Amino acid sequence: MANILQLKIKLAEIEPPIWRTFQVEDNITFKSLHDIIQTIMGWEDYHMYEFVIDGFIVSCEEGSTFNPAEGFFRQLTSSKKFQELLDKAESDDGTITLDPEEINEIFKAEEETAKLKSTYHLNSPIAELIKEEGQTFRYVYDFGDNWVHEVKVEQVIDKDPGKVYPNCVAGARACPPEDCGSFIGYYDLLRIYE
Repeated sequence: MANILQLKIKLAEIEPPIWRTFQVEDNITFKSLHDIIQTIMGWEDYHMYEFVIDGFIVSCEEGSTFNPAEGFFRQLTSSKKFQELLDKAESDDGTITLDPEEINEIFKAEEETAKLKSTYHLNSPIAELIKEEGQTFRYVYDFGDNWVHEVKVEQVIDKDPGKVYPNCVAGARACPPEDCGSFIGYYDLLRIYE
């Protein structure tokens, strides 16, 4: 029988915090956990996402429902070689000129490295990586706005046959609107509405 993980998720960079406490069975997949997070946080599920757990990344594949530029941008900007290219390409006046062929080479190399490192996938059970009380991990949604969610395993409990899972047991505040420009844009919207 599955154990129940009680998770607390909080949106980083936002004060007062936007958070939820929810319970899930530990035999669900990472894709199911993503779907649950989308629902309880109030996101609309049309951007790419990833889980970062103990050095492992479980990421969605680019598909027809996601903007492929998000994934390309994410891979490119996280590359050390790209950062080195940016440093070399900066001119005295602060402008940067990049060679598209060099960028494509860096992107291809990063894609190959990512394929070699992938051990866990969206169809992997979350119990393979999420196992114990106190464990923390990140869920990142929308690589453009870069909504980082901090997640903590508050409890591992026995399944109650009288309850339905998943369930949201507590929380505070609505999530920001999609595509509002990350937490900076969100704070701007709040100022406008005051």
